[in-house]
Amino acid sequence: ITGIAVSGANSSDFTESSTCGSTLAAGASCGITVTFRPAAAGNRTASLTVTDNSNNVAGSIQSVALTGTGNSSPEAAASPASLNFGSQAIGTPAAKTVTLSNSGNAALSITSIAVTGNSSYTQTSNCGTSVSAGKSCTITVTLNPSAGGTLSGTLTITDNNNNVAGSTQTVSLTGSGTGPFAQLAPTNLSFGGVLVSSKSPTQTVTLSNGGTSALTISSSTIAITGAAPTQFSQTNNCPASLAVGSSCAITVTFAPTTGGTQNADLTISGVASNGPVPLSGAGSNFSLSSPTNSSETVAAGGAATYTITLSPTGGFHQSVSLTCSTTAPAGSCSVAPNSLTINAPNTANATVTVTTSAAVPPPSRTPSGPQPRPWRSLWFCLWMAVLASLALGAKVLGRRQQITWRTCLLAGALSVVLAWAACGGGSGSSTSPPTSTAAGTYSVTVTASSAGVPNSTTTLTLIVQ
Repeated sequence: ITGIAVSGANSSDFTESSTCGSTLAAGASCGITVTFRPAAAGNRTASLTVTDNSNNVAGSIQSVALTGTGNSSPEAAASPASLNFGSQAIGTPAAKTVTLSNSGNAALSITSIAVTGNSSYTQTSNCGTSVSAGKSCTITVTLNPSAGGTLSGTLTITDNNNNVAGSTQTVSLTGSGTGPFAQLAPTNLSFGGVLVSSKSPTQTVTLSNGGTSALTISSSTIAITGAAPTQFSQTNNCPASLAVGSSCAITVTFAPTTGGTQNADLTISGVASNGPVPLSGAGSNFSLSSPTNSSETVAAGGAATYTITLSPTGGFHQSVSLTCSTTAPAGSCSVAPNSLTINAPNTANATVTVTTSAAVPPPSRTPSGPQPRPWRSLWFCLWMAVLASLALGAKVLGRRQQITWRTCLLAGALSVVLAWAACGGGSGSSTSPPTSTAAGTYSVTVTASSAGVPNSTTTLTLIVQ
């Protein structure tokens, strides 16, 4: 056998291999394997020729026709096959690229591109969902160490290489993290509903050093930040230097000062960490709101009614007492019911009633029988005063002649004044409460109170015509 070869129009699409060697003994046989790998779609032809000395004729040729049909097929390859990031400081990212190429004659459909094995690795790409025939795209792999020591992972590309759905191309990833690393657990805290102006039970976050060197902690390293940092507080027993593999405790308390959802973050600054730790809670409270029309107009003697609404926040669930007062004279105010239980998220209503009083004219009476004469009593009292003063003066003169008539007259005048007062002289007055509600504009104050939370008030308007 002097030669075995493939020739013809599409000879490059066919390859051969054999076990024949250069001679073949009488009565023996050998095998020739032909492989078809079409470079294009459609019918492909070639010939397999064997040159030998058949029938002792040097250069004799035996040939086999080769035919095949090329179907469109993508050919995927990822390069390089591995990425080594070396040593990388914890919390400091480093990026490397992988090229995904399609050397086939059909589009390569990409099902997914993912990194597995270690969360310190992430990937982004411009590949989209397919790569056209003869084109390529770039995948960027980033290592951002979240722990110390060796970090291994795998980049996996799932596609339809060679028209086989679910084919994969993989790239191995290696690297290592160095330096301190603040590992926080759990990764979030939820305090639920807590009464406004009270404190929640404490919850604990454990801070561990998962790095390769000591973690330095200052007074500003651990802090609460975010939307509502003043609603939460923290204390900790962490040392100034936390050794590798050691941990300390951070105690967090939720003390809402306002109702509704409150959010903040427990942060570790100045060092790489898996934080922040989201903090959430709800200030449990209620609010008292006036009706849309908070002003009512009535005639004196009439009654005004208002419907007020109590709305819970933060899962509020407890009893609320209601009272009211009004500035309207001769008016009264009441709330029904005056105590109710609010069950979040449902609102509750109560009715405020304000009553007024109409003016009542005095009764008209016709005098009958003898009428009192006040002037007679007055003159009687005056004469009694004069007599008393004369008697007093005579007595004094009888005892001491040196006392002058002027002194007697002074004493007599004093007696007159005393007698006048004793007989109801002068004028006096006393204030009695109003018996009717005058026309005007008055306020109505409604107060809602519940144990453990601040009171809520609302003011209504009453107009009396």
